[in-house]
Amino acid sequence: MKNAGSLKSFTKRGWRDTGRSAADQGKPIFLFLDPFALFESCQSLDLILFTHYSVLHYIKTYYKKDISMKVPSSFRFPERLMNSLKARAESRNKSLTEHVQTVLEASLDNEDCEKKHYFELMEHPDESISDIYVKLFSASNTQATRLSLSELKFMIHYCHHAYLYHRHAVSNDYIKVIIDISLDLVEASLSENITFNKHYVYRCFDLSDENLDGTIRSIKEVVNKCIDSTYAEYLTRPLESAAFNFSQYRKETIDLIFTKERLQKLFPLVTRGILKNNKEKQRIKEFAQSTPSHRVEFNVDDLNFSIVCYGSELKYDEPASVFFVIEGKHFINPYSLKRLLAIIRLINRDELDNFSTLYNDSDKVSIWPPNLANKYGTIDIDSFRLLYEPELYNEFKEKLLKAIEDEKMSAILSAMKIMHGDI
Repeated sequence: MKNAGSLKSFTKRGWRDTGRSAADQGKPIFLFLDPFALFESCQSLDLILFTHYSVLHYIKTYYKKDISMKVPSSFRFPERLMNSLKARAESRNKSLTEHVQTVLEASLDNEDCEKKHYFELMEHPDESISDIYVKLFSASNTQATRLSLSELKFMIHYCHHAYLYHRHAVSNDYIKVIIDISLDLVEASLSENITFNKHYVYRCFDLSDENLDGTIRSIKEVVNKCIDSTYAEYLTRPLESAAFNFSQYRKETIDLIFTKERLQKLFPLVTRGILKNNKEKQRIKEFAQSTPSHRVEFNVDDLNFSIVCYGSELKYDEPASVFFVIEGKHFINPYSLKRLLAIIRLINRDELDNFSTLYNDSDKVSIWPPNLANKYGTIDIDSFRLLYEPELYNEFKEKLLKAIEDEKMSAILSAMKIMHGDI
């Protein structure tokens, strides 16, 4: 197409201006399009001045196929936007139409690039999560470490994936972050008038416009109750199902909601979701940290319990490993980190509302505190069962919690959760 040169010369070939008086200054500009005159004079429709790329895509895709198709006869442009476009076009030594074409094409390319990036992340999840790990856990907190929208969607997908393929009890730590992010998006959407799938989100979180503050408080209190994987998966659906279109929110809003601290807390859950795709893989080795050997022990009755870390200094290029060891007079039973994390996950659940011994199991570990129906506290790990009277059960619980709060062991377990995953 020949270069229109300016909006004024271009209007002579396909546009007509409504005209503007002095009294009209500061009001929106209206441009009316004669589609047939424009079509005859153009080889490309890219120069049409639309403020939203989706309109351009609509015209490019369908208008060329059928020129008899109805096209909107007018488009509205705020004067401030027109002045800004003109100023930027002049600063780049381009005509207004050339500058608008560049902006619109870049908008289309960015959307396509975002989708392409997401599919690339999903195609190579191990490599993708390694790149995200560097961004989230690097020492510097700069603009360069901000996650893209595709990376946020990637993390959410695997959070949902982790819950989808788990059974029974989960930790409330991770679902609390999911709930907080979702509710912050609801509040941002309402305050900034951003469209979201309101019906679906409200149904999942049991929200109501008649008492929005009250229903938000109610769903936040869910973390004071025992949550199983089925309900956790359900609460993750609004984020996973794209009920919120992240690209509609300002970058500042996204940064305030998806904070680095929140994403770091979710990371073990993401790792768990990724490892579910590869049952032969027990950890993501690239997340290994330099971890020294350490051991914490405690005794209950005639048994010795140990949380043992074999540090990375013992084997070249091999990450540290952690075991939970039970020793008696004539036996030693070592258990994997996965079993230890399950014990930690379950041991405090009896302090939450609506606790039930029927569902207090996870990853082949079951824990039933003493109750009216059974005076013994029961701890099942694989096929090994411990039976403790209330006093000894409470002693085991107290000493285990103290052991994992040991400063060095706490740091080791946090690193292990990132590498092996947790739920």
